[in-house]
Amino acid sequence: MRECTTVSTDTAPLKPNKRVNYTFGMVLGADEFRQEQEHNAWISRNSNLLLHGSGTVCGLRVTTHALTGDIEVRISPGYAISPRGKWIWVERELCARLGEWLARSAVSLSPPLTGRQTAYVNICYDECETDLVPIAGQPCADEQDTRAASRILETARAEFSWTPPSPDVERQFRAFGEILRKVEIAEGIISPDQSQLLIDLVRGLSLTTSPPIVLSSPIEKIHLPELTAAETIREALAVWITEVCPTLWPGDQADDCVLLSCVHFELDGDSNLVTSSVEVENCERPVLVPDRLKQELFFINTGKQGPRGPEGPRGRDGVDGAPGTPGTDLDPDLTHICGINWTHDGPTVAKRLALRGVDRPVVAVAFSRPVQSEDLNTVTVKVLTHMQEEQAGDYKVVCLCPIEGEVRPAILEVERSPENTCLILGVRKVFDQGTRGEKVNGVLFFLPFAEFGRRFFVEVKGDFIRDERNVSIDANHLAPWLPQRLTGDRVAGGLFESWFTAVEVPPDRPNINVVDIRGLLDAGLNPDVARRVIEERAVRAFASPAEMRTRLGMTAAAFKEISPLISTG
Repeated sequence: MRECTTVSTDTAPLKPNKRVNYTFGMVLGADEFRQEQEHNAWISRNSNLLLHGSGTVCGLRVTTHALTGDIEVRISPGYAISPRGKWIWVERELCARLGEWLARSAVSLSPPLTGRQTAYVNICYDECETDLVPIAGQPCADEQDTRAASRILETARAEFSWTPPSPDVERQFRAFGEILRKVEIAEGIISPDQSQLLIDLVRGLSLTTSPPIVLSSPIEKIHLPELTAAETIREALAVWITEVCPTLWPGDQADDCVLLSCVHFELDGDSNLVTSSVEVENCERPVLVPDRLKQELFFINTGKQGPRGPEGPRGRDGVDGAPGTPGTDLDPDLTHICGINWTHDGPTVAKRLALRGVDRPVVAVAFSRPVQSEDLNTVTVKVLTHMQEEQAGDYKVVCLCPIEGEVRPAILEVERSPENTCLILGVRKVFDQGTRGEKVNGVLFFLPFAEFGRRFFVEVKGDFIRDERNVSIDANHLAPWLPQRLTGDRVAGGLFESWFTAVEVPPDRPNINVVDIRGLLDAGLNPDVARRVIEERAVRAFASPAEMRTRLGMTAAAFKEISPLISTG
């Protein structure tokens, strides 16, 4: 995952703390310009590294996208500062296939890996020579001796690895923060005064401390007297700057890389990737926040703890209260319903139910983690609709009845949104009803046809659908509804209920120059056309739907299908 090939140079190293002393009449050559660049780059690197640190500055989100038989890992555009203080800029999205990398790297692994594994996604500073121009050469010289690169492209290289870049620096920064969080300042004279303990703990963060400082017991609080607390903290900071900092920034590293994320996955008995098991987390990704954000952090807690008062006499024991009702464990890490292919409580264009990869209209539900295929059936997943009105005494009644249809476990093609919900793009694989032992991320209900004007009601019984950990999914559909947030109230189980009305065309045709990809899909465009619309309008807005057809090179038949669904104003 990189944009160029590095070309080595034979230029001699320069002293970075020298700058050119320009004098009238001086003959300037390549070395003078190189010296000027090296000096300015040296100042920039030191400012970045010593005043700010290294890590992600903005963007560089890592996401996964399911492909047929593989998982594509993507890094969004963004910025970082490398461990040597260099700016890393990812201009366009980078991507690579995890399964392909595993197949190549498995050749060098002995014995072959199986079971739960972790790989790391890193972003590295890289550069290469580019833009060849003619230069003066000798008579009869080869072409390569008469041309030279006129530019050096500073770029980024993304990579998978079995080991992360050295985590020592990030862990020491975090350890320093943990020490400062233990500090409590009290008025008056306190005993014991733990000022020296604070300084010793900070000194112990040096990567070259020998012998290491060993604490006789875990430290819960570090008590400092208010009178000398400021001076003690200044001394602790001075120890960090003068003794710890010089050990954190080695002068030369094999790779100038920043850790972006950990990728957890399962390998089967043949060391092949189990695509449904892939999970991404930030793990120990180092991040750098701007000073403006730090300013807001100052308002979190500006107070201090008051002095501890004298302990009062113990009161009499009270009468035992009545037994309470059993509590419910709240678990934020449950599996949720993360995506649906209709608009809750609203009109849904029938084309949105015609997903890529299936030949009939389907109601599709996506899960945030793999679930067990045998739990997806006509008992746990239902689509209902109204029967015609009937007379019941003095009342007219309308009954809801289940539609007869197929419920099929499936692996869906989904895209994660910023809210961590799922945008359903298509269907990768469909399993037969009753299939056992498969881990899937979605379920399909095949409709006989999408009757216009009919209201459909969808029910998913979360209590009876287990994820890969054998825990029921958290299915309650709470406001605000999908796609604004995942389902769930942090309690396993619950009933998911939603409803929509199938329509041929949307009541309000969306403006293709404004709506996001979800709005384009909801209007009935297929994912490929929707992405091309977004790419083209970024260059220039569409003046009319007909212009969109021309710029996208659509056939007359394809344009005829979607033209009633969209507008440009």
